Amino acid sequence: AALPVIVGLSLGERPTVLALVGIVIAVVAVALVSGAIGQHQHNTPPRIVVLAIAVGACFGLLYVAFDQTDPDSGMWPLVVARFASVPMLLIIGAAARVRPVRDRSSLKLSVVSGVFDMGANVLFLLAVRGGMLAIVSAVAALYPATTVALAFGIDKERISKWQGIGMLAATAALVLVSVSRN
Repeated sequence: AALPVIVGLSLGERPTVLALVGIVIAVVAVALVSGAIGQHQHNTPPRIVVLAIAVGACFGLLYVAFDQTDPDSGMWPLVVARFASVPMLLIIGAAARVRPVRDRSSLKLSVVSGVFDMGANVLFLLAVRGGMLAIVSAVAALYPATTVALAFGIDKERISKWQGIGMLAATAALVLVSVSRN
């Protein structure tokens, strides 16, 4: 969330004070919900931390790229992104010697996941074209809260104290950016 927020602000976006407070709270909420902050039973290896930061930066750059597309381009930026990501995924999979999915249930789950992924990208693109990158990307970055909520509701997983605080912070962030007039 931090990278597109910084880019949005540096490009001249000026959210209200309430929205800025909501953005800061959203960034903290993501860290809490995802487990980046709080007590852990095991230390995370440095290479995993570096990988997580790199992947987060890539998501941030994708958000910035979508923001910079011309509104007259319609949904073509998403098509281009898919044409870039699928071959890259196949190359990485081949290099890692990952075997293709062969059973129907896994294949169906992959297709459903892809549909939801593309739907989320469409909604992000529409949101960023109608709002500020700094706000939209901060809200979009709250997606781990949904994963934790589903794990709690469906799988009956326990939520840590820090994740619970993060969920409350995510709610507060959403309220703050929603009530602000931009």
